[in-house]
Amino acid sequence: MSPEQNKVPQEAGKVVLSKPLDIDGQPITEITLREPLAAELYGVPLLSVVQLDPAAHGPLIEKLSTPTVPEAAFMQMSARDMSRLMGRVASFFG
Repeated sequence: MSPEQNKVPQEAGKVVLSKPLDIDGQPITEITLREPLAAELYGVPLLSVVQLDPAAHGPLIEKLSTPTVPEAAFMQMSARDMSRLMGRVASFFG
């Protein structure tokens, strides 16, 4: 399999937010998540990620999101948007 075939399309990780998220004074309405690299998972409690524990997802989403969503901003999201982002991250493990 070529490296091109192995890539996750950027659209596959796009999440449209139900409520804009304020990051550095900018209203963010969509976030793209990329598939994590193995090295980025070092020290991450993967069982907690799969179980959709927000405490495990905050630091991981900060690493994987474009634009970058700081952990503090992630914790201020609506429950609906937080669930969508956590579900998208969990889908990378399935």
